Amino acid sequence: DLQRQLAQRVQEDARASEQRADEHREESEQHGAVIRSMKMAIAQERNEAELKAAGFEAERAILLEELKCERGQSARLQAEQAQLRRVGQQLDIATGNLESEQTRHGAAQEQLLEVKLLNSNIQQQLRSEQQGHHD
Repeated sequence: DLQRQLAQRVQEDARASEQRADEHREESEQHGAVIRSMKMAIAQERNEAELKAAGFEAERAILLEELKCERGQSARLQAEQAQLRRVGQQLDIATGNLESEQTRHGAAQEQLLEVKLLNSNIQQQLRSEQQGHHD
């Protein structure tokens, strides 16, 4: 009778051990699935981050090109303004010459008015371009 009880306990212990082993196996498989899922999520996030970084880099390159173009336009505008200032100075000189001539020759008065108007228009254009550049 004692042997039978001992054999029965051994069988119960074996079944319990098997059951615990099955439970541990299931838990291990679940943990493995969770880990694989997390690894996939991390890989996906990394891919998305790399794509986003590539997009930012492309946008940065485009903005740098736009900045270069704007700098070139600014340099051209400054050169045009300098040229307009030179023309304005030349017109000032011409206006001064015509004014001195006017004192000697009354007939030059009409030409002087035309030069003054032209000078005024150029200076106004220069001022408006300078204001446009500062804006």
